[in-house]
Amino acid sequence: MNIKELTLLSLFAVYAKAKSNTSDILYTGFDCWSYHVQDSVIGYKCCPNAEVVTVDDNGTWGSVGGEWCGITQNPDKVFHEPEVDPNEIICFTQYLEDQDTYPCCSPDNKVVKYIDQHGLWGFENGDWCGIVDGKPTWNDREYYDDTREEWNEFKEKWDKEYKFNFERLSVNPGEDESKLNFAWYSRSDENPVVRLSQNEDMSDYKEFTGSNSYIKKYLGDKYYSNMVTVEGLKPKSTYYYQRLLNDEWENPIKYTTRDPDNFKFIFVGDPQIGGSHSHVAHGMKRVLGYDEGIRNDAFNWNRTISKAFDLTKEPSLVLSAGDQADTEQDLLRREMEYSALFLPDQLKTVPMAAAVGNHDAWSFSHKLHFNVPHPHLEPDDDSFIPGYSHFFKFNNVLVVVLETNYITENDSEIVINKAVETYPETEWRIALFHHDMYGNGEAHSQNEDTTRLRPYLTRLFTNNNFDLVINGHDHIYTASKFVTYDPSKIDESSEIFTGYNVTVVEKEKVYEDPKGTLYITANCSSGSKLYRGVKKELDYLHYSNQTYTATFGVLGFEKSKGKLRLNITSYEVENFNIFDGPYIIEKEDKNYVPPTTTTTTTTTTTTTTTTTTTTTTTTTTTPIPITTTTTTIPITTTTTTTTSSTPTETPSECWSLEKGYPCCPKGTPVYETDQDGEWGIYEGGWCGIIPECPFEQFGYPCCKETKVVIYEDDMGKWGVENDNWCGIVEKNLPTTTTTTTTTTTTTRKTTTTTTTTTTTTKTPEPTICSDLWGQCGGVGFNGPTCCNGDNYCKTYSDYYSQCVPIGQ
Repeated sequence: MNIKELTLLSLFAVYAKAKSNTSDILYTGFDCWSYHVQDSVIGYKCCPNAEVVTVDDNGTWGSVGGEWCGITQNPDKVFHEPEVDPNEIICFTQYLEDQDTYPCCSPDNKVVKYIDQHGLWGFENGDWCGIVDGKPTWNDREYYDDTREEWNEFKEKWDKEYKFNFERLSVNPGEDESKLNFAWYSRSDENPVVRLSQNEDMSDYKEFTGSNSYIKKYLGDKYYSNMVTVEGLKPKSTYYYQRLLNDEWENPIKYTTRDPDNFKFIFVGDPQIGGSHSHVAHGMKRVLGYDEGIRNDAFNWNRTISKAFDLTKEPSLVLSAGDQADTEQDLLRREMEYSALFLPDQLKTVPMAAAVGNHDAWSFSHKLHFNVPHPHLEPDDDSFIPGYSHFFKFNNVLVVVLETNYITENDSEIVINKAVETYPETEWRIALFHHDMYGNGEAHSQNEDTTRLRPYLTRLFTNNNFDLVINGHDHIYTASKFVTYDPSKIDESSEIFTGYNVTVVEKEKVYEDPKGTLYITANCSSGSKLYRGVKKELDYLHYSNQTYTATFGVLGFEKSKGKLRLNITSYEVENFNIFDGPYIIEKEDKNYVPPTTTTTTTTTTTTTTTTTTTTTTTTTTTPIPITTTTTTIPITTTTTTTTSSTPTETPSECWSLEKGYPCCPKGTPVYETDQDGEWGIYEGGWCGIIPECPFEQFGYPCCKETKVVIYEDDMGKWGVENDNWCGIVEKNLPTTTTTTTTTTTTTRKTTTTTTTTTTTTKTPEPTICSDLWGQCGGVGFNGPTCCNGDNYCKTYSDYYSQCVPIGQ
């Protein structure tokens, strides 16, 4: 239908004037059908109580306030959900679109012969079949019982409140850590304003104004793009900001700048919100529709961000490797996907830098939703610019974000060289772009649009000492070896680029300023699409894994005692399982100034008296060998004095031991603070200062009242007081039990007999096992290898083991 071509304009005007207030309501509720009808206008709102002006194949139409709106949909176009008999055996292979359908396997056949993004496949009676009740290989929220209540609440909110909110805020990095960029849509053409204050009541605020430009109409409303930059941010500070949206000030949002020496980035691949639309959801006899796919992925993306923030506590930046949205040419659905992208509240508190993916390259939406620093405004191919290559500095890290859909070698040279020239003193250099040129994805990594990047980007990254490259695109996780450009190895007769060397990389090994660049391809962070890897051997590939779950990664930057360190670790969203890493890169801190100490020696002559002391402490019955030591001590003693006295024992709270340093004696002054905690100096070396509250080293107080454990990680147990996280201090810390007997007499030597009994008891660690029919082994599998209940892990092939009932 083309509303503009209708010839009923006079009738339209009459009906518009005659409308009553009750029927003038325009809305886009979950049952509104007309927003799908798109021609020169992007969708129409519904008006079920309006009077009919015209009828077409879609349904009946009315007019409110000069805007066409849908009244009743044509019954022939109303979708009816297929009924599901609870006793009926159904599986995903019966309802796949765009490919052949297959029957279900018999219910007792749980032998997996093949896995793809749609589900688990079996084979029987000479044909492929779908495993009945098999765990989905995409992030199907309908399948999971543990989040069902939350999911059902979200579905209602999404349909009624969330999906058409196109005015969500996008927070982006500025040119450096002292600046912050903002972008958003509005229905007002007033100049955009952001206020910044260090006070929650917004007193003593500063105002920053920006630019505003018209976009187009969506659902009858005009939308405008707004861009603002704030400046003057200082490290380790708390700020509050608020934006003026449609002539109203929003509530202030808290923004905290972190320690510039010790901080974390979250990185994700392909949120691809909307990508679930081609899958068959659990319990359904059809694939998900586009709107349902967006809703499913909106929930999962929100969960990924929430869980990533739970793990990292206080990240400083989020990096996304592209394909934020899935829809390419339907602009209204695309804006629904961006509404989902900016839905997580956490993304209002931390900037996000996002590369342009191939799905993002079909429209102007990306460019309008991200206010990027140092943009490359004049690329060689300027026929269509979906988004800009750009760069920024964040603390001691240079981040270069490349638009690799249309980029040329010349574009790359300009952007990377300018970035390095602008910030030459940065100690870490990272590139972020979509195409995984050293990945192993079956879908894209070996295609020309990806491999064409290797010759010139490999050279530029090697020549400019880039440490890390983060990619997406292939929806499977990959870690390369260290790759270095080597022109002497270029084979002009080869169809693939050969001009590089590789160096083996290992997990948990510290690499001192390694030669080459590490390439990480992040998996799909929402879990909407999860692909397979190529089977051929790739000389640059170190590790690859398809977990068939939503994932994210963390970059941990540390500066301590003359060393710079980068830790790269990847996690599954739901259980924080580390499926790869950490990879550890270390460098010398060129700006480090070592501490100095002063030692004073004093000689003291003393006359001894008779003293008898007996101390007995016993809390164990475990027989341990007894050690007796006799020591001769002259009456004249030499005492060495530093800034503290010698510690008499190593306390159980000594957190620095695992870092290779002793703990300081009580009262040692703080010399330096880093991500691990507070450090002092004892006998010319570093020592860890035990805080009264051990959680203060992470920026959190100890709980004063509550002992209810809400969350537990490797830092300890966490509770909540006054709506804030607090650490729960365990009273039964592991201890060493010592029995000591000491006798001293007034002679020229002192005989000391010491009997020591030590028992160390290790608390059993819980074991996470797979449920019935869950995977428990196979090449590349990093999950649990045991099974819950009366089940055991049965091996079907080198690539797959599964939990099955005992006896099967």
